Amino acid sequence: MRDMDKILNMTLREYDLRLRAYKEVLVDKYELVHLQAWTNRLVKQKKDKKGTPRFKKFEEFFSRENFKPKKDLSRCYEVTERIMEYQRRNNGEL
Repeated sequence: MRDMDKILNMTLREYDLRLRAYKEVLVDKYELVHLQAWTNRLVKQKKDKKGTPRFKKFEEFFSRENFKPKKDLSRCYEVTERIMEYQRRNNGEL
């Protein structure tokens, strides 16, 4: 998004949704990189002395959960929006 007016007029909820979407795209890119590394590993197939691979499943090598945010901040944004609305109604006073 390049239009500064649109950016400055976004609500916190809209900003949060855009940020989450951006982070999901990043996780998808990380997954593709790891999948490529997994494929390279299969091609080279380095084994230990017993001949077993280090990772038996792709999920052992890459987990989407490790890249996702740990906290959900939607409640914080909701409270902040309520405070801002209250201030607008009361001419900026709390």
